Amino acid sequence: RYDTYRMKNPALEARLLARYGERAACPHGYPVIPKPGRRPEGRPLADLPEGAEGPVVRVYEKDPALLKLFAGLKLQPGARLRLVRKLADDTFEIHIEGRKAHIGLKAARGLWMTATA
Repeated sequence: RYDTYRMKNPALEARLLARYGERAACPHGYPVIPKPGRRPEGRPLADLPEGAEGPVVRVYEKDPALLKLFAGLKLQPGARLRLVRKLADDTFEIHIEGRKAHIGLKAARGLWMTATA
């Protein structure tokens, strides 16, 4: 974890800042250098209302099956997403860059986006 290195090696933080800048993020959308006490940007898709749309800002990176699903659907930070509807069986109809797809609740909880309704 980065927090561990930060406490032990302040020079590492300086090198990361010099190389990547303050807003740099990993491929999953998490900040390379997290700000202590700062809330992550966005909200999980599962918590948003129908009609919400906006860019994906990060994806849950600790579940290989979810990462495979996200990659197959091209759900990555920066992708444009719209929540079309929430279905009674805990699935979600979404449009990704204009393509229609259905995902389950676990995936919807692992997709964070900044959205407007």
